[in-house]
Amino acid sequence: MSPLPSIANILGPACIGIIVSSIIFGINCLQLYFYYTKYANGDGATLKIYVSALMVVDTLHVLLLVISYYHYTVTYFGDIFALAYGYWTLLAEVAVGGLLVTMVQLYFAFRVYTLSGKCTLLPVVISILSICGLALSIVFTVVGLEIHLFASGERLKPYSAAGLSAELACDVLIAGTLIYYLHAKRTVFPRTNRAINLLIMYALNTCLLTTIFTIIDLTLYTPALCCLRSTLART
Repeated sequence: MSPLPSIANILGPACIGIIVSSIIFGINCLQLYFYYTKYANGDGATLKIYVSALMVVDTLHVLLLVISYYHYTVTYFGDIFALAYGYWTLLAEVAVGGLLVTMVQLYFAFRVYTLSGKCTLLPVVISILSICGLALSIVFTVVGLEIHLFASGERLKPYSAAGLSAELACDVLIAGTLIYYLHAKRTVFPRTNRAINLLIMYALNTCLLTTIFTIIDLTLYTPALCCLRSTLART
């Protein structure tokens, strides 16, 4: 019975993470409903399709997480050594998550392009950082499928660190440029300024949330890997 608390240290956080992801997914579904029923009338077909594509990728992302957890807790219930192997859905989730992040960042790059008066420099830099993050997440998945063992996860650390760093830099750049260009559009009219301030707070809060989680990912990757190794060693 002694290994059970250690196993809880692995499956417990995974369960909490899936619950949080599911809650956020539910909020996204509600936002999608409001978008198509109230706010989409003035948007073109391209943007509407893009929003639908984002929701499809987000759904796939959550589905892969649920399948992974089902694999470890139901299909291989009681099999301690199954935790030593990375199931393909868990690794594929990294690439799908990278695609989702890139799609959102590319949209924000387009917003920066529009707000800046169609200046291309910053949107191109944002796009390059975003695509680099996606490429590294795909490499992470491919190498992870080849390694297959969590014990060899140190080989994945450079790809994880580089990908998360690119994502972090991209989010900070998006937030900074959006705030700068929105602030530059302030006028002498209080009502207009209130709307601009609301947009600035929205941009700041959106990027701040993703930035916080990216920093958490960067910080906890190595401790989580060590915890997994320690758990498997005790079993």
